[in-house]
Amino acid sequence: MNAGKEQDSLGIGTSLREARLAGDDALADIAAHLKIREVHLQALEDEDFASLPGDVYVIGFIRTYANHLQLNSADLTERYKKSLQGVKIEESGFIIEEENTSLFSVWRVSIVLGVVLGAGFVWLLLATHNEGAGNDTINRVPPLATSTPIEQKTKPAQTETKTTAQETITQETKTVAALPPKIEIRATARTWMRIESDQGQVLFSSIVNRGDGFALLTDRTYILATRDAGALGFFNLGADTSKISNVGRRGQILSGRRITPAAIARGTAQE
Repeated sequence: MNAGKEQDSLGIGTSLREARLAGDDALADIAAHLKIREVHLQALEDEDFASLPGDVYVIGFIRTYANHLQLNSADLTERYKKSLQGVKIEESGFIIEEENTSLFSVWRVSIVLGVVLGAGFVWLLLATHNEGAGNDTINRVPPLATSTPIEQKTKPAQTETKTTAQETITQETKTVAALPPKIEIRATARTWMRIESDQGQVLFSSIVNRGDGFALLTDRTYILATRDAGALGFFNLGADTSKISNVGRRGQILSGRRITPAAIARGTAQE
């Protein structure tokens, strides 16, 4: 769901255009560098937000474009968020709704206080009942078990857990060593994806359709952001193009998640 065109300029497009022209940069060159379509960047400068895929994408595009131009991306994205005025941001099955009223907080605090007061009342009733029961209640409490049986049961469990952890590390090391030198992170369904180097350089940022991908070197670390981790997978490159693993769960939102060889081997885009 898109918030639509703004009736009054937010100053976002003007800031982006003036910064680009000050650097004497062509829109097409920036689009190629950021891996964002030129028409999308032009829409940002024109503040034609209705022509973009959705509010979630608008915020991502503004942040990426502003960072490239060395502008205050937090300020520009905040202007856009405030212009939504409580409109639901709905994209790829996700709904993000900002809480901009104090009524919700008051309601939530009231519930917490009610639970605490109720628990205190129940405790008071139980304490009064136990007092009236006298020594008879105390005598019925079973004696505590000795520490010896507990220690005997705990030691084997600790040894078993340690052995299992060592086996997991060994298996993961073998799996990482078996990875090819280059793989591809490929879309199995339409979503948005941004990939950065571990130094923060944007390598790819765009909407991807089924079959679109980006090559990764398995001896490096990357930073991934996506609106649907379940729509992405790690695939072999070359003759064998089989899937190695999924990037994440269907509907999982990732932001600033590290991609390491161990993460690829586990099939989760995390350390």
